[in-house]
Amino acid sequence: MAISNLRKAAVLLQSLSQEQAAALLGKLEPQQAAAVTAEISGLPDVDDAERDVVAREFAEAGVQQICHRQAVDHTPFEFLHDLDGHALLDLMADEHPQMIALVLSCLSPSQAAGVIAELTPDQQLSVVCRIATMSEPSPEAVRDVEQGLHRRMFGAPRRPTSHCGVASVVRMLNVMEPATERKLLGDLAEAAPELVREIRRVMFGVDTPVYGPGDLAKAAS
Repeated sequence: MAISNLRKAAVLLQSLSQEQAAALLGKLEPQQAAAVTAEISGLPDVDDAERDVVAREFAEAGVQQICHRQAVDHTPFEFLHDLDGHALLDLMADEHPQMIALVLSCLSPSQAAGVIAELTPDQQLSVVCRIATMSEPSPEAVRDVEQGLHRRMFGAPRRPTSHCGVASVVRMLNVMEPATERKLLGDLAEAAPELVREIRRVMFGVDTPVYGPGDLAKAAS
């Protein structure tokens, strides 16, 4: 069965840490963030197969986007281009996910996908999130990592926790910027007032009124 884009986004976000999920939600348009948040709240347990499909698709898209931004006068990590995913992972096995993400962002999508296929599920999600949110790496950072891997080649996390339901949404809201949180709750109040009431019950322990965007301004006056 085909997976809808909305479900894919929800599956990815509920598999990340609360801070990572909040950061990605903050990059969406308000209506998109509200729709994804509502989808997360009703998401059942997700099996490993679906999580793997979503992670790989998201990673390949992120790698493709970053690869298009690489400078044409130099091909970073060219000495790695003949290695398959297994060999590349052996070379970077003990490295931090941020370093692996940087290297994959400089390789072809097919090579990057080959490495991601060799990672454990929680490593996949960690690396994918970093690829998706990383900015253009500086030439100095690329050169330092490139030199380190070159010397290594020619010289000598815990299963991901599923974060679903209203409690998960509340934890994401708690680490969002206040303005983003208020805007998201306002949009949700119009789209899913019962959901907002449940979110506020979990956040504050009591029933609180559900305000729409216009009502928030009135309440503050």
